[in-house]
Amino acid sequence: FAENWFRGLRGNHLLQAGGRQTRSASGALRRRSSRPLLVESLEDRAMLTTFVVDTIDDDPLATAAETDGHVSLREAINAANTNAVFGDAAAGEGGDLVDTITFAADLSGKIVLGGTSLVFLDDLSILGPGSDQLSVSGNNSFRVFNNNGHDVDISGLTITEGWMSANRGGGVWNKGGGSLTLTDVQ
Repeated sequence: FAENWFRGLRGNHLLQAGGRQTRSASGALRRRSSRPLLVESLEDRAMLTTFVVDTIDDDPLATAAETDGHVSLREAINAANTNAVFGDAAAGEGGDLVDTITFAADLSGKIVLGGTSLVFLDDLSILGPGSDQLSVSGNNSFRVFNNNGHDVDISGLTITEGWMSANRGGGVWNKGGGSLTLTDVQ
């Protein structure tokens, strides 16, 4: 592949060969370059991270170093919040980029949170498979999501069984000036 690509560059005059001609083992003429190939570096690029949640399990006591081969919703949110690897979730991206959480195509059912709310500490987009296919439960013990002043979009989920504290919402508490957009959320 690379040889054909370089030939294409030479044919388009983007790569100029100089030097002398030699014969290959098959007898064909080849031009040997006496000049080094010049390579121009591109600007630095940052790419957003897309996390794919592939389990409905939740372990609120799991540490960043613990891995089990699956990415949970909590791991994906923690990785996006910290821009560092958390469990099996890759590091999120910082700066002005918005990380995205999606779900494996075959994932459905209820994610029952095991002890604490899911907290957003960075801008984030969560794209669920549909509110009739996946729900996130606070297990009637605590709020499901806390948004601490960030721009968060949630779609395609049911938020259920959250516990309301001091009249501040059992499903989502949006505090601190961030925007919260809910689409196809029950």
